Amino acid sequence: MSLDTLVILHYNKYHDYGEIWATTHRLSERGTVMKKRRFDWLRKTSSADVMNPKNYEYRLKQLDDDNPAEQKEAYTWFQKHAEEGDASAQYQTAMCFLHGVGVEKDEEQFLYWLTKSAEQEYGEALTTMGIHYFYDFDAVEETEQGIPWMERAIEQHDDNAAAILGVYLVETPKEDCHEEERRHRGFLLLQSSALEGNLEDHLRIQAFFELGHCYYYGIGTETNIEEAYTWYARAAESGSESAQYLAASLILDKRCSETDTAKAIAWLRQAAEQGCMYSTMRLGECYLEGNVVPKDAEEAFQWFQKSAELGNPAAVNMVGRCYMDGNGVEQDQEKAFQYFQKASEAGDESAMFNLADCYFNGLGTEQSEEQAVPWYQKAAEANISIAQYMLGTCYHFGKGVSPNEELALHWLRKAAEQDYVGAQYALGTLLFRNEDSGENDAEAVRWLERAAELGDIGSQVKLGVCYQDGYNVLEQGKVCFKEDMEKAVELFQNAAEQGDAEGQFQLANSYRFGLGVKKNVPKMLYWLRLSAMQGYAEAQYALGICYQDGIGVKADIEKAMDWYERSAAQNYPDAICSVGMYYLDEEDDVETAKRLVYKAAQMDCPEAQYLMGMFLYEGDDSEEDEEAVAWFRMAARYQNHGGAMGMLGYCYMNGTGVEQDDEMARVWLKRAAECRDYDAIELLKNYYMIDDYDDFEYEDYGDEPEYDDEDDDWED
Repeated sequence: MSLDTLVILHYNKYHDYGEIWATTHRLSERGTVMKKRRFDWLRKTSSADVMNPKNYEYRLKQLDDDNPAEQKEAYTWFQKHAEEGDASAQYQTAMCFLHGVGVEKDEEQFLYWLTKSAEQEYGEALTTMGIHYFYDFDAVEETEQGIPWMERAIEQHDDNAAAILGVYLVETPKEDCHEEERRHRGFLLLQSSALEGNLEDHLRIQAFFELGHCYYYGIGTETNIEEAYTWYARAAESGSESAQYLAASLILDKRCSETDTAKAIAWLRQAAEQGCMYSTMRLGECYLEGNVVPKDAEEAFQWFQKSAELGNPAAVNMVGRCYMDGNGVEQDQEKAFQYFQKASEAGDESAMFNLADCYFNGLGTEQSEEQAVPWYQKAAEANISIAQYMLGTCYHFGKGVSPNEELALHWLRKAAEQDYVGAQYALGTLLFRNEDSGENDAEAVRWLERAAELGDIGSQVKLGVCYQDGYNVLEQGKVCFKEDMEKAVELFQNAAEQGDAEGQFQLANSYRFGLGVKKNVPKMLYWLRLSAMQGYAEAQYALGICYQDGIGVKADIEKAMDWYERSAAQNYPDAICSVGMYYLDEEDDVETAKRLVYKAAQMDCPEAQYLMGMFLYEGDDSEEDEEAVAWFRMAARYQNHGGAMGMLGYCYMNGTGVEQDDEMARVWLKRAAECRDYDAIELLKNYYMIDDYDDFEYEDYGDEPEYDDEDDDWED
């Protein structure tokens, strides 16, 4: 009897992520028992069944003979006794017609004589009738007709029938109110036949194996991994390759109390020698990781190849990964691509992701985002979280597909729900104030909190920024504004201590401005320098400001320029603008200054946009005034730059580059005044006679704290 159920671990290793993902799958591979049942498995017939038992035994041996003449003679003998009504002979005649032994195969004659024998309550015929219905029909209504025949065989104390019926009941669901009862009965039949029954060897092993499944999946009994291992181990010791694989996997995955990894490896090798493609795959994984055997990439590659040759699509994918990464074999991206393609066409989901990755990044094939997207889609629909993340980003950025924010959020949520932290971070970033909605802010913070709890440093920092800047949240149907400076500092501190450059920069800012912590310039400089030395552009720019303005260190324009240039080399707009102003103020190089400031302005640097407006405003060509106003408006309207707001108001007041409009002038000057622009306040007081700002003095800008120079000897 061949009835083999496997639990396989499906290994996925993704490009550039170095992670091995294990997904449990259930495969049922059922062979038709009828075609493999041997005559010598049968119960020996008693002398009451035929007139001459010795002759009967002789005829059975003739059927097993390879000589056609001997087989025909035996068939003729059994046929004669069958027609005389002997149940045993009827059964043997049926088997001759089934297998074509001594006579041509004939399905109708097989069923005719089998039924004749079974109707006389002949045990072997009853069991075989049950098997016939169980495995030669597809519809449940037909397969169920085998149960009464098996029940009649069990009444004759046929332990084999009990085991076969037990397997059928636990493996064949029937969706009705009695399904649990049915499975429990199947479990009990397996248990009693395995423990007490007089079973044929192959059925005993099968019963052990099926009991392992019952305990593993909680079929007909409560889930109990320890018991599952016990029964898998008994089947493994009896030579079942599937059980050897499963028992070994439970040991290696530390899911049972058994810790003998040497035994597990031995079982995997035994199963591999029998051609178990899942055991060869697992051996490859063991050698690749080097956790229970010496790490050996070449040995791992050989096992993956063997598993692939046995038809395992997951192993084909792993061979591709080895070629892609140069693990155990010379790196060859083109071969890797070919293996990913082959495994994908065979239905391996992780290979689909790898194939998409090849197309997306041009690895081993011509780069094509358009060809990548359909494979990301297939892998995403198979619930591969990283594929869902990549598909979401493709829809967000319009990579290989038209931008679609709704689909982007859909797939990112799918990945985030599987705790893929990259997707959780992306969702938090996209949703946070994406719209003026408390619901969006609240969801964004929830995803960032979840990713932060999973240890994602980037999410911890982003969450800290949310707490520091404040965010909208729905409470009792109303949008409320929340901020928590102390919580923000806690998150920044945690990220900074783990070496995260952005976390270090945010912590430095907290110490500089006293956000959630007392102002502390030495600590600000300490964290700022650590971040800058890691190449974080914003920190490099901020350190440049410290040296230019003498914040905590002696003013040193050369050191300031060094940090500005490091930041500008990473295309940080504010730094590019500062380098431009250095050329204007220190080198008197107007052409270079304007070129750099213009570059920064195009990158949405508000200070650069304001300066571009000033360059044009102060020029001799009045035709440039309109362009100057355009730059002022850009910095004022979209970037809230106080100086640009003031200049825009001034232009409206004088009709420079725009029609004179006192109302618009007052609007922009008031907005500039709210940003503490002193020139705008003076114009409102002295030109428009608005007295709201009479008490405003220069000191209202707030004083920069006093700094010492104790850290000035720090080496850059």
